[in-house]
Amino acid sequence: MESHERRGLMPRKVRHISLFDKESVLKRLWESTIQNERGCRLWTGAISNGFGVVRLKRFGPKFYVHRLSAYIYHGLNIDNRQEQANHRDELCENRNCWAPEHLKIGSHLSNIQDAVLNKTHFTPKAKR
Repeated sequence: MESHERRGLMPRKVRHISLFDKESVLKRLWESTIQNERGCRLWTGAISNGFGVVRLKRFGPKFYVHRLSAYIYHGLNIDNRQEQANHRDELCENRNCWAPEHLKIGSHLSNIQDAVLNKTHFTPKAKR
């Protein structure tokens, strides 16, 4: 790999999630999941910014677990960053939950609006 590719100057490659069958992805997700009394499927593996992340191949790209769930159950286009898997805050406030009934497909804007409305958005503190 060239150094300019490692520094992020090249366009991102498409992740080709279609190479994985949905049954094997689900099996991988259930390996690191516990279910609580509210129906949340809580990811117990790696976490990034409160969201579950997983690699489907040893050195493959990382995927957010809730996006994989939306891909499997709701038909989310995993390569389209404008299409988002948003948590339905009235049902669940767990960022690491991937229960399909706790997710909805929406835009980035609708996700931000929901987060501000429900006071779950992140506002970094100003540097002094």
